Amino acid sequence: MVRKVILCLSIIFFCFCRVMAQSADTLSQPDIYYSSPKTYEIAGIEVTGIGEQYDPETLILATGLRVGSEVKIPGDAITKAIRRLYGQGLFSDVTISVDRVEGQKVFLIINLAERHRLSAINYIGLKKSEESKIKEKINQLPGSQVTDNMIAGVQRIIEKYFKEKGFYVVKLDARRRNSMKEIQNVILEACKEKIERDRRRGIKNRPVRAMVVGIPNVGKSTFINTFAGKACAKTGNKPGVTKGKQWIRLNKDVELLDTPGILWPKFDDQMVGLRLALIGSIKDEILNIDELSLELISYLKENYAGTLAARYEVEETVERPVELLEAIAQKRGCVQRGNEIDYSKAAALVIDDFRSGRLGRITLELPEAE
Repeated sequence: MVRKVILCLSIIFFCFCRVMAQSADTLSQPDIYYSSPKTYEIAGIEVTGIGEQYDPETLILATGLRVGSEVKIPGDAITKAIRRLYGQGLFSDVTISVDRVEGQKVFLIINLAERHRLSAINYIGLKKSEESKIKEKINQLPGSQVTDNMIAGVQRIIEKYFKEKGFYVVKLDARRRNSMKEIQNVILEACKEKIERDRRRGIKNRPVRAMVVGIPNVGKSTFINTFAGKACAKTGNKPGVTKGKQWIRLNKDVELLDTPGILWPKFDDQMVGLRLALIGSIKDEILNIDELSLELISYLKENYAGTLAARYEVEETVERPVELLEAIAQKRGCVQRGNEIDYSKAAALVIDDFRSGRLGRITLELPEAE
């Protein structure tokens, strides 16, 4: 009887040791230490995150990793494999991870995230004839993969098209001087033929004279002051601060004419007027700020859900914009005697937060749905 018990215990202990040994050899998520790399034999490679248009075997070949070959983890081979896949220009994210380790054998997973595919290109602010010409030059078909090279290529085509017509575009922040050097270069490039004509006629050091033109309160004077590096033009966060024309010499090469803001004599589309009013291009004194704030609240609820809730800690679930304005007023203490809501104060607060960027990056114009 004692022998039988000992024999049973021996069998149980042997089986337990087998299970423990097997568990030690197979790790589903092994710890990888960067301070002490280990060499393994690649026993398997799986590719995830791709569609049917990609062949996993072809992608594995592109990495340089092979089943049966040795690889050091962590090591240069994995880093190079990731770089090779990124180099294809097809994926926005590439990771290679260890699925499991069995003894000295390792199973790898290559996880890929495809780049977005082109649905449509919307053109805003172009005449139909210009749009057709640019479309012919771009020649991008829906379904094409959107890559950094594609975006850069489209930008180059559009820039070249307008430069050939005499238009030069520079993206900058008018409050930061470090972006002004590019403006100087563009001005000299656009006027190089005139500068050369003056040089041949013996006229030297004549500055290029340019006008700064735009709608009211768009930042014309701020741009000039930043460009000059000093307060040359009067500024203010309202339209109509610049009353007349003023020549300002920036340096020996450029003089700028600061001009009052200009608007169209009438708006065929009421939305154009509303957008201009919201950004401060129309004097607040001739507007109903309360109504304007309600229009803004409605727009934000529809297109930027959560913005008002994050800024003012209010619920956006109420149906009417005026109820949301009341909630904002209560949160920000915009109340009069008798605990009555001060709608005008709350409306001015929301409008000012929008114009100053405190509500975040918001556009009032969106591409039209086709």
